[in-house]
Amino acid sequence: MTRKIKKALKSKPTIEGTGVHLKRAFGYDQVPMLDLKSLLTAAPE
Repeated sequence: MTRKIKKALKSKPTIEGTGVHLKRAFGYDQVPMLDLKSLLTAAPE
């Protein structure tokens, strides 16, 4: 099974609680864009 990329998101630098530096690829606003059903049913390659 092959799938096409619908949208590429750029990560954004952020700092969490105790000063940990992260690159956040997506936040809570982008979760509805994820197709979780296909992620869970996809067979590993």
